[in-house]
Amino acid sequence: MKETLRLHPPAPLLVPRESIEACEINGYMIPAKARSNYEYTPFGSGRRMCPGYNYGLASMELTLAQLLHSFDWSLPDGMDHVDMSEAPGLGVRRKTPLLLRATPALPRN
Repeated sequence: MKETLRLHPPAPLLVPRESIEACEINGYMIPAKARSNYEYTPFGSGRRMCPGYNYGLASMELTLAQLLHSFDWSLPDGMDHVDMSEAPGLGVRRKTPLLLRATPALPRN
């Protein structure tokens, strides 16, 4: 999930984080105005991390597991492969949208 959010962020032009003043952390000197924009952290980190982080991850995993378990996935008629090529732009996105057919795998009760 983290890799997906890194490659396909919901807002590709996020404001980078910048240090206010120079400081030393574990022997490393961090200069004032140093920027950090190498990682997208949707839930924050450290002591100000979102308290719903674990709930959010569990909800996403459960939803994905339910979809995979409940449906058989196939390509629509006339498609024999999935085009994974990327379109140019600020974020990584596909040239063609992903189209799949979901067929219920479990009988209805």
